[in-house]
Amino acid sequence: MKNVFVWLGLFVFFSVSIVAQSVDNPIFKARGSSVQDIVRIERMQEFTRVYIHATFRPHQWIKISASTYLEDVRTGNKYHLLNAEGIEIDKETYMPESGKMNYTLIFEPIPSTVQCVHYIESPGSNWNIYYISLMPHADKRVTLLEHIRGNWYAADESNQWICGVFDSVVIINNRIYTNREIRKKRKQIELLLQEENEEKQSLLCFKPKKNGDYEIGFDGRNMQICTQQKTRVSDFSKNMDGMHPFFRKNTSVVQGYIKGYDPLIGFTTGMVYLSNELTREDYPTVIKVESDGRFSVKLPLIHPIEAALVFQDRFVPFYIEPGDTLSMYIDWEDILDGDRTGDNNWKMKHAEYMGNTSSICYLLNDFNSCISYGYGDIENAIETLTPEQYASFMKTKQTQWMHLADSIIETHQLPEKPSRMLRNKVMLNVGGDMFDFIMYRDFFIEQDTVNPVLKVPVKETYYNFVKEIPLNDETLLADVRFDIFLNRLEYMRPLSDILTEENKVMLQTFRTWSEKGILTQEKADSLHAVCEQNIKCREAALLKQLFGNEIPFCWEITYLHDYSSNLKYSSSNEEVEYYTSEAREKLSNKVLLDEMERLYEEAMSGQSTYQLPEGKATDVFRNIIDKYKGKVVFVDFWATTCGPCRSGIENTADLRKKYKDHPEFQFVYITNEEESPEKDYNKYVEENLNGEECYRLSAADFHYLRQLFRFNGIPHYELVEKDGSISRKHIEAYTLGEYLKNRFEKVEK
Repeated sequence: MKNVFVWLGLFVFFSVSIVAQSVDNPIFKARGSSVQDIVRIERMQEFTRVYIHATFRPHQWIKISASTYLEDVRTGNKYHLLNAEGIEIDKETYMPESGKMNYTLIFEPIPSTVQCVHYIESPGSNWNIYYISLMPHADKRVTLLEHIRGNWYAADESNQWICGVFDSVVIINNRIYTNREIRKKRKQIELLLQEENEEKQSLLCFKPKKNGDYEIGFDGRNMQICTQQKTRVSDFSKNMDGMHPFFRKNTSVVQGYIKGYDPLIGFTTGMVYLSNELTREDYPTVIKVESDGRFSVKLPLIHPIEAALVFQDRFVPFYIEPGDTLSMYIDWEDILDGDRTGDNNWKMKHAEYMGNTSSICYLLNDFNSCISYGYGDIENAIETLTPEQYASFMKTKQTQWMHLADSIIETHQLPEKPSRMLRNKVMLNVGGDMFDFIMYRDFFIEQDTVNPVLKVPVKETYYNFVKEIPLNDETLLADVRFDIFLNRLEYMRPLSDILTEENKVMLQTFRTWSEKGILTQEKADSLHAVCEQNIKCREAALLKQLFGNEIPFCWEITYLHDYSSNLKYSSSNEEVEYYTSEAREKLSNKVLLDEMERLYEEAMSGQSTYQLPEGKATDVFRNIIDKYKGKVVFVDFWATTCGPCRSGIENTADLRKKYKDHPEFQFVYITNEEESPEKDYNKYVEENLNGEECYRLSAADFHYLRQLFRFNGIPHYELVEKDGSISRKHIEAYTLGEYLKNRFEKVEK
């Protein structure tokens, strides 16, 4: 009997031990994906059980890697995956219709002394979860900071974001402070704050109210009642005017804090992919993210923009005007939820904005999510609707979206600036989708020769929608979709058809004359001139049909695009002068003329090369190219995920063979970890760049090189001279052969 009691006592003790080593919904610091939620961890003598609730897109698969392990944060000891219940290891498991499933992962036993672990699928994996607490929630002490942590909003009808208090960061008055000290004085909580590069410290006071709200203010003065209850920003009338003059050069600042950030997530920088849409010059700008989650970036602007902060290909929208500072709060879980759903128009539910343009940020965020129409929708329409039917369908969409815009304008009594922006956004969305329908339709026609819908021709009247877009409104440039719309307008199908048809006639005539033996250089030049004149006449007729007698501002921008492109490939001052004279005749807008003159002066500067500025980006680049001093280096910025990049590499294979081990010339290929996954990169290099000088940089280093050489897209090419200076000569993969021949091959006499 005594033994029985001893056994029962041990059983009870062991059972209590098990309960003591269990934690429900463990707290974690950061993660790269929200697909897996750990709902419970049980530590036992034989093993550790991790209960997971997964949420993902229905009928899409997930997979648990056999290499998954738990890692003690303090010691680095690893506890490997042993088994699983409810899911098979290393097998693609498809999600049910509900998009939810539960399973349990069984790991090696974790000692009771371990307090915090990482969940690691593999180093750098998005599925990793960092700093998971194994301590029961009851053991967590409530600190002073816990009472005031989070976002605070005005308790009045504006409900504007007033203040954000986080671990070491405080955002208030559109400034970011470091929290140096927290203390309690009677019932009041005080934060001692300090701005970066400032010696002076400020005291931010929090005085509690009976209802849970707080009065907040510096040094106990000008206290404002704030609440943590967010309704919505309803006062859209403040800070919404003042867009004019629209064009004005100034530097703007976007700064803020990312909740749920840790460098272990896999990034320390982000990007803002800026462009001068008037000249198509790129100005990508690096966002530096500090270890505590704060970030800041300075943007050189020439007009207001709607753009996005980009972190690991995740987009966080904002709107800002030249000279302004905008503070933002980003919840990383918002971004992960968007990834999980696969919704490209996912609305950031918890994003906050502070500054002169904050109201417009909220407004555009809400409106963008209401008028989305993605590629999948267009793809379905292409297979089921004729162009005329699609035009009718989009006309209905336009009416619905414009009605929504008008309702918002009337409800909030919006002034002129935001009203124009909403209506312009509707028209740019409709216009872009109308152009995309035809562009993507051409691809479908090549693939499907049976579908009768695809055999229906496009009528001229299809493009009547262009007439409804206010192309003289310069504020169109502020919209995030303007660059895509203008690109589609510039290369729209009717214009490309003219070019194709006239060139076809010219080539056929060349062929006929050649067969008859009457083709001479004089005749060829004459025919080419006639062809060019026919193209100009037909284009002018088409533009008159679309725009009337006056060329609108937006179409004038395309003339400046042509001029900018021509300058890149000009080989002499005479060519530059010719293109400049031609552009001056076409351009009438002062802003565009000023930009043209700036490009002209740069082209005529006489400088064929330039030296890189000192800084981090130059250091990264020099570490790569210094070993090739004394050679001309052709640098190819590329990625395995970029089709044109791969095409350029494969089309220059013969050149690489020809110039391999050349004493004066070297190929160098630079990509990055984010855009060239390791497995794909190794395979591609082995098959196509074996033996070449290849570098796979961190995403952060590649970001700095984007900023240094000013390129948003890839492939991008640079030519480094023997002395290390950078050539201003514009070389592409398809022109490289001619360049190398002219520079390095002696002409035999």
